[in-house]
Amino acid sequence: MHHERILANPFVTFDIHGTTRDFLKARFPQEWAEIRKTIPKVGDTYVHRIFPLSPKADKIRTLEIGMQAFYEDYGIFPLTIWPPEDALNQETLDVFAKAGIKNVPVASHNVKGEYSSPYYSIATANGNINAIVFDGRLSHHIAFEDISNADDFASMLADNGKILRVFADGETFWHHRGWESGEFLKYLVRYSLPSKNVDFGVYENEDTNGEVRENSSWSCVHGIDRWTGKNGCY
Repeated sequence: MHHERILANPFVTFDIHGTTRDFLKARFPQEWAEIRKTIPKVGDTYVHRIFPLSPKADKIRTLEIGMQAFYEDYGIFPLTIWPPEDALNQETLDVFAKAGIKNVPVASHNVKGEYSSPYYSIATANGNINAIVFDGRLSHHIAFEDISNADDFASMLADNGKILRVFADGETFWHHRGWESGEFLKYLVRYSLPSKNVDFGVYENEDTNGEVRENSSWSCVHGIDRWTGKNGCY
């Protein structure tokens, strides 16, 4: 099974959306029983709601549903939430922080600060929330460029000399990019990165204050206009 090769690695963080979990439970119960042994570190909002376009009451209720579904499936509440499309505004972060969410993964253009940082601490009405910024160049490479050789990719990472955060849609591997891409990921995590002395670990970081860019998302250069019909970004 794919998850045995990838998801069990303690340094791979993943999430499985609530509706997908429901499908797995109904159609593939044995596979789901194995998957749920590896509790993901990232929660979800259950449905694909674009939060900045929703009234505050709907934001609150959708987040409650997502967190409760996560608890029912895994027995814990998530501390990290991946917002659909990384669509964010200040009110969304206020709602997340009030619910106990501590972290959100973001694109670099979701946040602004004095200087570039892999992490930002963003003030909300309910305490600070951590924004974890993924490396857009490396993430784009995984999704769209040549990944035929895991050792070559690991060498590129080793030459980077900084903390790396690579995010990718799960369907990138085995599905969009074929079986070979899944084998690339497995070999990269198990063999290539360790051989290049690319260290997996958890590091303390100094807080870097930042702000959310209002009505921004990772997948639309126009912010959230992709979901309002105001432009041709699809």
